[in-house]
Amino acid sequence: MTVDSIFFQLHPSLKQVISHTLQWKDLTGIQELAYKPICTGDDILLTARTAGGKSEAAFIPVLDMILNRHPDLPVCLYISPLKALIIDMAVRLDHMLTPLHLSVLQIHGDLPGSKIPVSDTPAIILTTPESLTILLKGLSGSLLVERIRVCIIDEVHSLASSERGSQLMASLSKMEQKSGLSVQRIGLSATIGNPDEVLSWISRRGTGSQVIMAEHETLLREFTFLCGWDGSENTRILPLIKGKRSLIFAGSRGEAEILSSLFEGTGLEVFVHHSSLSPATRSEAEQAFSKGKSGTIICTGTLELGIDIGALDLVVHSGPVFSVSSFLQRLGRVGRRGNCAQMVFILRDPGETVLVAAAISSAALDLVENVRIIRYPYRVLVQQIIITLLSKWRVSMETLIRSVSGCNWCQRISDERIRLIISSLISEGYILPDQEFCMPGPKLEAWAGQQHGSLFSVIGDGKICKVRSSGGDLIGTISSRSADRCRTGSFRLGGISWVTTGVHSEKDGIQATPIKSPADPPVFGGTFQGTSFLLMQQVAKIARNGLLDLPFPDLVRDRVNDFVSSLPQGVGPDSIVVRSEGDCMSIYSFLGDEWNRILCHYLKEACRNENFRVLTAGSDGISIRLSSPDITSGWIMERLGMENVDLNIPPEWIWHFLETDKPFTCFLPGECLKEMLVYDELKLDDLLLEMGSRRIILAPSIMI
Repeated sequence: MTVDSIFFQLHPSLKQVISHTLQWKDLTGIQELAYKPICTGDDILLTARTAGGKSEAAFIPVLDMILNRHPDLPVCLYISPLKALIIDMAVRLDHMLTPLHLSVLQIHGDLPGSKIPVSDTPAIILTTPESLTILLKGLSGSLLVERIRVCIIDEVHSLASSERGSQLMASLSKMEQKSGLSVQRIGLSATIGNPDEVLSWISRRGTGSQVIMAEHETLLREFTFLCGWDGSENTRILPLIKGKRSLIFAGSRGEAEILSSLFEGTGLEVFVHHSSLSPATRSEAEQAFSKGKSGTIICTGTLELGIDIGALDLVVHSGPVFSVSSFLQRLGRVGRRGNCAQMVFILRDPGETVLVAAAISSAALDLVENVRIIRYPYRVLVQQIIITLLSKWRVSMETLIRSVSGCNWCQRISDERIRLIISSLISEGYILPDQEFCMPGPKLEAWAGQQHGSLFSVIGDGKICKVRSSGGDLIGTISSRSADRCRTGSFRLGGISWVTTGVHSEKDGIQATPIKSPADPPVFGGTFQGTSFLLMQQVAKIARNGLLDLPFPDLVRDRVNDFVSSLPQGVGPDSIVVRSEGDCMSIYSFLGDEWNRILCHYLKEACRNENFRVLTAGSDGISIRLSSPDITSGWIMERLGMENVDLNIPPEWIWHFLETDKPFTCFLPGECLKEMLVYDELKLDDLLLEMGSRRIILAPSIMI
């Protein structure tokens, strides 16, 4: 370490931990850069590649402040989107904090707020947005809450784009209102395309703020492409992963289960890891790998974020890439500690190949998706109103409005809208008015009594069925839609085939016993992960200009050329091409899956013909294929500009996209639902701008 290193400014005990316990020879660049801005109280967004030392860059100055202010012990809050990240971070922090005689406290679904040991004064509290809401309700007015001075938000990009992030910001605002003290915010992320906007979202008003980025590193990366994989063979993959520690990223939970069956009888130790498996099952895989065990974990996005499972030799990606951000997160799981990052792609067709080539090209150009901040978090607003009512029981209308009005997380929502929501709750019988005061009505109390803790979550768990072993251990969950089939047959879950042996009382859950014979995975439910708009734009550029001058192998170039040759002339990032293909009409939009589905509904409503059929909405996000005897290429071209769509009077077809089973949706008046749909869920304002800027081109017809 150089004499001017930040290390020599740290508290003596912290220096001892860094040099002897952690055995670090020096601080990383971002750890040096972050120290002074964090110590001065600025709100900070730290961005660095996966395993680039971001967490320690935040915790080192915070721990230094805690040690220097002892015994007036300030508390640091750490927020993670995943419980697994909290458990992982607790182990890492305990290694640092034990020699400092400081403690860390985990709060998540296994430890409800009412059971938090308030007698302890931890230096750091690790929790999720939902558990923080419970914490504030259970410990209202406690010294523990009042001592929180700093909030570190890990994987901030995944929270900023969701209602969970709005819930977190609502809790921080409520915490500051109660204590009268300001809480410093520090966001951490490896992949953000618009860091200044995300920094603005986490920042307090009237305080300093800055983005701190790690210096660009030149890393060794090696890609292998297995093209033409038919989805059933393991002979091409097995030699690559045998004897190594590897992750295989599958495109879905069902695919992860199917892939695991391919390696049975090969002698390879295989774990399965996805969101429908129990925490104990996922933890088994994580613990095995963190101890240096060789083998393979077949996973979905659950291992995309920064859970530490030790050094890996290889990452395998099955199928297409859906976003540049996801690609970079997955690539970042390998190649740590100065090793070459090795990634293998198994690709079934030219379409998958061009998506992967587009992701690699975008990353080479330092392009990554922007985070779209939630503008109208009405579900969170209703949640906060209901929690306030149920906890205070009797509160004035003005106090209820002030508790949410003007907060940074809902700054676009006017007081008139807040009054409208409260008036709607009164008219529906959820709130009882008492002169200028409001109280929860019997209807609200009955509803809250049925929530079983889900009052504190805005994401919900959908309609699921729990699967337990004959001994009562939770194996995982399946969707209610597939539960009936599983009750009368066999199914695959967690890399094991099961047969139902009974029904347990928990929501008509399934009791199962493992079997040796093969079985198909159940339907898991959930939403389809669409291809990002940025990735589609890069595909369109490849279609027009060819691949970047990167060392892609000839096989990849040939497959990309095969794909491009199937497209009509004129495709590109600034155009939409319409082509008649036999009895069908194809629209090459390159808009991505979400906007393509919206475009289909818009055209169907405009046609108003029962014979109008959408043959494909482009599962790759590239094109739409329609069939109707009444539509012509001219008719489509006239309507693609979407000039007749008025965002002030949204069309009726938007209601098709409303997720009515999401928590708190039932409390919202129509005006609020429309705003939420138009601007947050469908992003119609951006779509109209995009459609208005595109050239509409008619390509020569072809026969199929």
